[in-house]
Amino acid sequence: MPNLAAAKSRTVAAMLIVLLGPAAVFATTYTYVAEGTPLVYRKGTAAPPADWTERTASETGWTASAAGFGIGYGDSDDRTVLTDMAGSYVTVYVRAHFAVGAERGALQQLSFKARFDDGFVATLNGTEIARAKVPVGALTHTTLASTHEVTDGEVSFAISPSLLVQGDNVLAVEVHNSSLSSSDLSFIPTLVASDGTAPVASITLGPYVQMVERTSLVLCWETNVAAPSRVSYGASAAFGMVAEDQTPKTRHEVTLTGLPPASPVFYRVDSAAGARATGETRTEGNRADPLRVVVYGDNRSNATAHGQVASAIVAAAPDAIFNTGDLVSSSTAANWSTFFSIEAPLLARVPLYPAIGNHEGDAVLYRQKFVLPATSPGGEKYYVKRLGSIVMLALDVYQSPYGNGSTQHQWVQSTLAALKADRDVRFIFVAMHHGPWSTGTHGSNTTVRSVYGPLFEQNGVAIVFSGHDHVYERSTHNGVKYVVTGGGGAPLYSVSGASWTEAKCECLHYVAMDIEGAKLQFRALTTSGNLIDSFALGESVSECTRAANCATRAPGNCAAPEVGDWRCVQNACIWNCEGAVADAGAGADAGADAGADAGAGADAGADAGADADAGAGADAGTGVPEHVLPGDSSRAGGPTESRTGCAKGCEAASAASDLSFGLFGFLLVAVVLVRRRSVAARVDAPHPSE
Repeated sequence: MPNLAAAKSRTVAAMLIVLLGPAAVFATTYTYVAEGTPLVYRKGTAAPPADWTERTASETGWTASAAGFGIGYGDSDDRTVLTDMAGSYVTVYVRAHFAVGAERGALQQLSFKARFDDGFVATLNGTEIARAKVPVGALTHTTLASTHEVTDGEVSFAISPSLLVQGDNVLAVEVHNSSLSSSDLSFIPTLVASDGTAPVASITLGPYVQMVERTSLVLCWETNVAAPSRVSYGASAAFGMVAEDQTPKTRHEVTLTGLPPASPVFYRVDSAAGARATGETRTEGNRADPLRVVVYGDNRSNATAHGQVASAIVAAAPDAIFNTGDLVSSSTAANWSTFFSIEAPLLARVPLYPAIGNHEGDAVLYRQKFVLPATSPGGEKYYVKRLGSIVMLALDVYQSPYGNGSTQHQWVQSTLAALKADRDVRFIFVAMHHGPWSTGTHGSNTTVRSVYGPLFEQNGVAIVFSGHDHVYERSTHNGVKYVVTGGGGAPLYSVSGASWTEAKCECLHYVAMDIEGAKLQFRALTTSGNLIDSFALGESVSECTRAANCATRAPGNCAAPEVGDWRCVQNACIWNCEGAVADAGAGADAGADAGADAGAGADAGADAGADADAGAGADAGTGVPEHVLPGDSSRAGGPTESRTGCAKGCEAASAASDLSFGLFGFLLVAVVLVRRRSVAARVDAPHPSE
């Protein structure tokens, strides 16, 4: 009989001491079965053998699935998908093997949890341990679940560890649907044991990825009770590496190191006994790889609208996301919980880099929730993030002084000057909440315009993103493009337009940018996939036709042990860093984000998916299909001139005709590109601070 050993994780967390009150001992935990555990299954088109739940039962005729739990169809959480179940059979029988070692004699607790739709019976080594939403007594392959779960149900059972045996064990489950015509079926179990009185924690927020670098990333989550932090992770679903912090806490931030660049990362969270979740992401890509970046902002209080934008971004599969601020309507724990719940499918795989908005209040919870680059005197309040050959500065126009001569202003000035001088930086973006040019309800922030406009023009900033006004609007001033993207879910505003407005829309939307070499294709999209606006940058670059044309240039910098060489990407010479990394620590590329030394961080390329067309989600093996955006010809050398288009509620300042609209939507975060310019001194009327 094949031994389909499930991933077993051991928390090396014995004797953790709480310094307040009596000493508390935290147990070692053992995860025997979880999402992704390999399994064999049998379709319920006929009755299974009578002994199918026993450890020694034959598995001849069963189908093996290394994809493992969850099993089902119709839900995004189905790793093993039953494509023919709907209309054909109502039951599936599942067996999963796992090994128990010498720890068996010390086990004090055994916990079984399941997320399911619609009903199930579970047995351990032939003994029933759990049942939900099915009749009592013996069931047949035609038995229907008692109710249809609108969303996945969740149950938990305490089990005697004496049911385990040292060596091979089998969890056997029969999962029942409520009808042949049911729209979905799902089953995801967790079987965890502990050798002491570990707190039974539940994940209340996350997990979500932050600070994705070349060889490391930070994984964050929160639990309802204090528990140790532990993550199993690796380049495959077999994991192979563990990162942990034995200090009990409710807010967890764990750095995963030793990862190969431009590669999938599979992770599984395990905090104490039973708080677990799995996910997939990707380390930052190489500079020569295509990169897809999304920008959006002003999510605030409308969960339904916010969800529409978030869903559109998930479909677009970006490599990184920037946000122009006002992520919540007010900075309360409940509002942040809602934000992360809506964004969960996205942020479990893609890093988000926000700017502070006025609705973030004192930004205390904002800075607690996000782990952002500490690349400025302001810490996480304003910072610079490098992704391959692009750089984004997130500025703070609420919590930190930014006027002429301020610390933030001096930092922006020196950082932009360094980036301008760095030949490996192809585009510079800037993100802030209240922007210099807008004709929405709030209007332009003329103070920001006068303070920063000249710096943007002098140092080659390409695009400045802002929000605050819940609209889309684009303009160009002295060579710098200004984009207002505040359609992330907050109540929409009106946008009047002005002589300098090039495109505008009163609509939910996001911005997507595809960067390859020195070429950039920009698209603003509604949640239904309508194309609002688009333009291209860098189409005239003609530095090379092959890598040999770049050979006379001085080589760039790569962080050891990576090596680099010249690539000719879309007619641009790109110094590309690659190489197998045996064990790069968390700090190996930590300097990669320092904008003042963009050369040193050049290797921190940020294509979270080596194939930006498929994006992080597609390459991570999650089944997210490749999505092509409206007018996506830029991937093969796109249009040479800018173009704008509008749907209902949007207008192009220079054109009377509407453009046809395309496919999927993206979320928007503030980012800025590199170009020289000087700013027009138009003064707008005062505007409210809301």
